Amino acid sequence: MKKLGILVSLLLAITGYAQIKERPRSITEFRIGTETEMETALRILKTQGEYEKKRLALPVIAANIQDPATFALVKDLLLHYYQNPRFKEEDQVMFYDDVIAEELLKILGTTKSPEIFPVVLQFALYDKWHREATVKTAWKLMQSIEWK
Repeated sequence: MKKLGILVSLLLAITGYAQIKERPRSITEFRIGTETEMETALRILKTQGEYEKKRLALPVIAANIQDPATFALVKDLLLHYYQNPRFKEEDQVMFYDDVIAEELLKILGTTKSPEIFPVVLQFALYDKWHREATVKTAWKLMQSIEWK
């Protein structure tokens, strides 16, 4: 009986310290100073890891992809921040960064612009640098380009 009391006391003490961390709901919670929503999204997408923050940045990018500056910045992000010659699927950070890369590719692909070809081609050809799903997405996007 005494052991049961000790066990219950220990469980109560442990659960008292365990707190559920509330997830951020929008990108605006991460603004620094006078940053715009787009500047915040791009800054977050350039960091390594931070999957939850990056996930919140994706809708901002999707909403602005028709803007030529955003379009160019997303292409730059994919070519310079999301290519990983040391990719290992077991590495959680690399894996989830590649999930974000796939989502960015899909957003870029919504434009169906021939200008996405070099980016998509690089993702398709360097298949060891990415997850299989990301590479498949790149191949599908190549087929969806509207050549004029």
